[in-house]
Amino acid sequence: MAEALSNLLIADLGDSVATAYCGKLYAALGARVVNIETLPAGHRTRQLPPSLKDDGRSDRSALHAWLSARKESVTFNPTEDASLERVRNLCDQADLVLVQWDESTAEVLSLFNDCRCRLRASLTWFGRTGPLAGASCKDVLLSSMTGALKGFGPAEGPPLLPAGHQAQIIGGATAFVATLGRLIATQRGREQNGVLDVSLFESNLCLSEAGSPGAFNAGWIPDRQGINRFWPTYPGGIYECADGWIGVTALTPSQWQTFCRMLGLEELASEPRYQVTIERLLDADRLEEQIVPAMRRRKAADWFHEGQAARVPFALVPTVADLLTSRQFTDRKAFATIEYDGGPPFLSPSIPFHLAKTPVRASGRSPSLGEHDAALKKTPTLEGSVTSPPADAVDTADLRPSLLSGLRVIDLSMGWAGPLAARHLADMGADVIKVESCRHFDWWRGWDLTPEAFELRAWEKSPAFNMVNRNKRGITLDLSSDRGAEILKRLVKDADAVVENYAGTVLPKLGLEYDVLRQVNPSIVMLSMPPFGATGDWKTYRAYGSTIEQA
Repeated sequence: MAEALSNLLIADLGDSVATAYCGKLYAALGARVVNIETLPAGHRTRQLPPSLKDDGRSDRSALHAWLSARKESVTFNPTEDASLERVRNLCDQADLVLVQWDESTAEVLSLFNDCRCRLRASLTWFGRTGPLAGASCKDVLLSSMTGALKGFGPAEGPPLLPAGHQAQIIGGATAFVATLGRLIATQRGREQNGVLDVSLFESNLCLSEAGSPGAFNAGWIPDRQGINRFWPTYPGGIYECADGWIGVTALTPSQWQTFCRMLGLEELASEPRYQVTIERLLDADRLEEQIVPAMRRRKAADWFHEGQAARVPFALVPTVADLLTSRQFTDRKAFATIEYDGGPPFLSPSIPFHLAKTPVRASGRSPSLGEHDAALKKTPTLEGSVTSPPADAVDTADLRPSLLSGLRVIDLSMGWAGPLAARHLADMGADVIKVESCRHFDWWRGWDLTPEAFELRAWEKSPAFNMVNRNKRGITLDLSSDRGAEILKRLVKDADAVVENYAGTVLPKLGLEYDVLRQVNPSIVMLSMPPFGATGDWKTYRAYGSTIEQA
């Protein structure tokens, strides 16, 4: 089958994990992605740990190999005119040129300021403008600056700091969304050549932007609660079992009651105070005295399947070996095979989405430095005149651009992941219609139905809900009724896409699964986000974001 983006040429001058991950997503969807690597060492990702040492060499990075699978590598010498001309010609023909702009790369990138690509994306730690423009940073520092790490670790401190490059991965994924939106707009005749300014700091604010206004509105910042304590929910952590560990997230009163009854703690289930999650958190030490020994009485797998059957989001917490042998993950090809020059293949995380009609290829070979130099010499020079963006151009901060205007999206999702995906489209100008039920509204509006919440109309004031649903329209439908289902079908008939993140059983039970909606609109695109995927033994299981993190 043809690949979705096989008509695109992407040039990566970025020399960073962020640009490399953006390029990795394009490559997995069939785009031709070329790493342009400055001699003598090539991209800096080639020096990042962990190293591949199977053949006695330690100069090859497993991270670089994972980021570069299915890409090409060409080298250039900035002081050699012929080399520079060949690479500039490649950039002229590219649909997208990725750059990681900072003080250390500015001199080399200035050689490409007038390239005639359709779009240039400048990924920086803090943006091309403002007091920190051009400043360098590290992933863990960036995560700290966004507030994402404050709440994790022992109460007495310091917070627990993650290793790796999560901040750059999030920035690269954001850049992929933004650049693909711009390229689609260009294809539709709505945009001209330009420069896209992507701030990694601002990209990572999606992880904490609900907490900041929440703290502002409350007038105080919650202290770090300690291990297995995450404000404002409880229980929401990992517990030891007879033979392993289980992740628990019980937010709603019904989930809490079911959880307690499973543990044989009936008196806790019926305690009026504990129907409110913050009250449970305040009494966590007392509750742990009963919950911890009760959890240790059974095996993790027994808890997992029984909890999911009772609609309480439980997760098996695996070792690394468990991950690689889990039937749910192996059947879904959650791990890809990466090949590289001079060593045995290794397994790595795959691309986290599947397409129905075009392949997504996460496995592949990582090129050696300069492997495609000879092919580059045969690339014809671009003829004709193309308007290039100004060298110092930066997109203005248009709060509601019209990139995707004319496209309509029906958003059936709740919580964080689905609404955030639809928000990206709304922010780029698509008409996104969020559909809720008065009986089962989005749980991010709140789940504690206290008298105070009713008095304040708290469901309209949730920072978390408002954060991921800006720029959308909202309606309510009872999809379990014939009338509600019929109205949804009328909306889908004139829509371009549907987004949903229900458990796998919900839409089929309502008679509104993809095959039904496709009969209404044969061209509809449907993004389904069940927690563990739409196939496998766990396809009907429920989860919050914390459940996925635990798993």
